[in-house]
Amino acid sequence: MLLAVAAAAAVLGLTGAAAPLYASSVGTAALAEQDKGLCPELVGPYLRKFMPIPAPGDVSQPPAAQPAPAGQESFLAVDRRVTADAATLPLVTGPPSMVLLSAQLNVGATPAAAGTGTSEATLVAKDGFLSHIAVVRDAGGSGVWVPDTLATQAGLHAGGPLTVAYGNTATATRVRGVYRDLTYSGFSRKTLPRFWCEQNQLYPRLFSSTLGDAQPPPAVLLDRALFAALDRRLAPRADIITWDAPIDRRALTLAKADRLVRALGARAADRSPAGLGPGAYAGELPRIAARSHAIRGSVAAATTPVSLAGSLVALLLVGGAGSFWFERRRSEIRLLSSRGVGRSPWVSKPRWRCCPPSCSAAPPAGLLRCCWSSWSPPARWSKPVSPLRRQPGPGVR
Repeated sequence: MLLAVAAAAAVLGLTGAAAPLYASSVGTAALAEQDKGLCPELVGPYLRKFMPIPAPGDVSQPPAAQPAPAGQESFLAVDRRVTADAATLPLVTGPPSMVLLSAQLNVGATPAAAGTGTSEATLVAKDGFLSHIAVVRDAGGSGVWVPDTLATQAGLHAGGPLTVAYGNTATATRVRGVYRDLTYSGFSRKTLPRFWCEQNQLYPRLFSSTLGDAQPPPAVLLDRALFAALDRRLAPRADIITWDAPIDRRALTLAKADRLVRALGARAADRSPAGLGPGAYAGELPRIAARSHAIRGSVAAATTPVSLAGSLVALLLVGGAGSFWFERRRSEIRLLSSRGVGRSPWVSKPRWRCCPPSCSAAPPAGLLRCCWSSWSPPARWSKPVSPLRRQPGPGVR
């Protein structure tokens, strides 16, 4: 009977917890399903700044001190602040990566060709890009990578010179190799590697073109140190610098996403000089977390009444099993009391329900026999009750 009561109580607990657990799992599943179709860099927090890079050491190996323009914070100081702040965010697994984009520049095989402005390009520096392009020709060494369309148009080749001009300033560098152009149109079947999805969504004109629009300036790929060296010589007004903070997407749950969203909101509201300013971080996580909460709320609204009804039925089962156990126990106590058994033996009777500790030391063959002997009540307690017989009185035969 105690087992029946325990089973009914377990059913009560399960029915009461089923709706919250199911709603919570639905919220996390909705978050994971939305995360599948997004770029990893766009799910986590990222920060964009428009500022020039004054020296190559700011990107490759930061120097001890870098002069900053009047009234403007240096790139080195911003990079240090972003790196230190990202380390305190929940779910962030490492230092943020960096992507550098320049303004549109004129390029050519010679300074005269670059000065005509017939060929334009955008410098793009992103770590690991070489593993995500189709190499056409590679001359080795240092230098930039140009797409095959730009190489044909401007007469460039692997190992040859390249002149980059911005305004009235020009500088020369070396072409290391040629890669297959990543640019595609909206009607082509060409797909962009997932490595470039963040740039393709943040800057749609970098790799894609639509019908009737001019072809976007091709992307000239290079490492960060060379980017900073060219940037210092050309001195553009501003570059686009993006910091991407990586997060552990495999361990992402709705509760953890809420922690990160609250932390990002606190940083956006920080107006102190030490803060990164309003709108410092962007990302898709707040949007998909809010949508996941809406999905979880709709599921909870539909399952909660069913869970409450099940809990009520389980509560009735618990009450019925407990009442039946109480009545049977009371009958046993009455029977024992009618035989003259004191209170102490029948109070300790529930001890028969389980094996005593001494049975744990018995060999496997004798374990069942030990437990059976401990469960069995004394014979005098289980002896059937004889019916009461009326004793004959005086004068009765």
